[in-house]
Amino acid sequence: GSSTVDANFSSFNGGSAVCISPDLPIGVYSLSISLSGQTSEHSAPLNYTAHPPIVVTNLEPSAGPSSGGTSVTITASNLVDSIFAQCNLGEEGQQEAPFAANISADGLSAVCVIPSGSDGEKPIWLSLDGQDFRANNATARFIRAQQPTTSYLQPRYSASETGSIMLIVGSGFIQTTRSLCSVASVYSPATVINSTHVQCPAYPISARSRSLQTGGFFEDVANAGTETLLTGTSDRTVKFAMDGQLFSSSSLTLTYFASPSVTSISPSTLSVSEIRTITVTGTNFRTDGVDATIMRLGSSTSTCTVSSATRLLCPFTAPAQGIALILELSLNGGVDFEGHNSVFLLSRAAKPEVAAATIQSTFTAIDITFASPPTDRAAFRNAANGSASCGTDSTLPCHVITERQLSGTFDCGEVLATESVGLLGAGAGCVWADNSTLTVFLGSSPTLTLTDSLLLLNNTIMRGKEVSLPLESTTGQLTLTAPMPLPVPVPVIQSKDVIGPCDMLTLSTLLSSGAAGRTLTFSWEVLWNDTASTITEAQGAALNNSINASFVTSDVQTASLAAAEVPTGTIVLRLSASNWLDLLVG
Repeated sequence: GSSTVDANFSSFNGGSAVCISPDLPIGVYSLSISLSGQTSEHSAPLNYTAHPPIVVTNLEPSAGPSSGGTSVTITASNLVDSIFAQCNLGEEGQQEAPFAANISADGLSAVCVIPSGSDGEKPIWLSLDGQDFRANNATARFIRAQQPTTSYLQPRYSASETGSIMLIVGSGFIQTTRSLCSVASVYSPATVINSTHVQCPAYPISARSRSLQTGGFFEDVANAGTETLLTGTSDRTVKFAMDGQLFSSSSLTLTYFASPSVTSISPSTLSVSEIRTITVTGTNFRTDGVDATIMRLGSSTSTCTVSSATRLLCPFTAPAQGIALILELSLNGGVDFEGHNSVFLLSRAAKPEVAAATIQSTFTAIDITFASPPTDRAAFRNAANGSASCGTDSTLPCHVITERQLSGTFDCGEVLATESVGLLGAGAGCVWADNSTLTVFLGSSPTLTLTDSLLLLNNTIMRGKEVSLPLESTTGQLTLTAPMPLPVPVPVIQSKDVIGPCDMLTLSTLLSSGAAGRTLTFSWEVLWNDTASTITEAQGAALNNSINASFVTSDVQTASLAAAEVPTGTIVLRLSASNWLDLLVG
């Protein structure tokens, strides 16, 4: 620019010149050199950048071994490319010798390699010219410490398809932004609990194999390796690095074992609260005796006896409610459990009990009520899983896995035996009013009588919110209870009292009642011998035949006869009505 400063030459024969820059506004300036102090005497233009103070915002990692060698990244603002950039450690006025820094191409960070030095926490400085380490950019601090030592690992064994959370015991642990564990060069983030304990994941080395029953309940584990460990074990070296780069020289060994597979259990179903020893059959059960083998079903755990690599004996007390439980195994003393390649055990409550089958007061529907606890509303059994034995066999636990409650009006054949459905009439339907009440709506022309019984479909209705024994058809025979008193038929004749020779004799039963939800059956009789009658026996018989022929079916409620069919005189009629309850009134 226009400013001029003195220059000191170290040599008069093509050496170097040293200039002290003046106080300049931020910007890029051309630099010229003059031996005479008047004109520029160099052949190529030179640029000098006056930049604002560096502001450091982050340091990663924030600690490393005293022996040095940790590569740190300093994130800062106001950086420009400079071959003279350097870092420095130490309190102001007590700074160590500077060391090289490389500015990133995007100008957002600088990388320095920490040299060896004394232990302790010190501010880190950054300078673009290797000279000006200003106090306002020393906002990050770096810790030098002795390399941590590791002495103990828990667990020492891990399942190949699940991995584990490792606890490393040692000394000198420091939490930094880049603390890492290494399991045979597979890195995972470390959490430093204190100076003597570190926790970090050991990722699975194999992808998960799955059983058809339980596999869908377990997600894949992140960061799983691609190694296939079908049998035996595989050892891995475990190390810790506070800076994520320089790992401890002392090492521990984690041994991966092939994940177990459970193919069957016996017994596979228990009654609630039943105490039994479960025989577990499968593969890859550990027989070395180093760690206990633990079985977990729900919240209950028990220590198993290992008979062989394919057989376990595990004591178990079933829970107090009916439930499907995934059998999980831990082969490392209860640290890690696996159930993705396993089976279900069913703890089954007692079957639901029918309290009553009551005909509604309208006699058009039947309420089948169940005693407490309520049912599962006849959860639908997926035919692919077997509609007959679903939920009754450990290999088909679809009562728990693929159920859906029957809702709305549905075909009564879902819950009633075929012979019972046939009594309900065309268009009959069923609906669960609630989990304790199944309502059966009769269709048209039902044939059900009070002496009939309904038969619930076998192995269909279970307890709600519990796995239970199914209600069996042999115990699901329902005797019908009708509301009392029973409806009594009330026959009513509608007709003119007097008709002329040109009139029709019209008879109607429309005002009759007491049909109990269906139609009444009527019977007409001409009482020719009644004291009020004036017609002969022959006339009465002929008229009787004509009237009954007009009401030949029960759905006919009105009929008319021509005057020619009606004898002259006083006629006495009697109408009798009966309902499907076999009650007859005349």
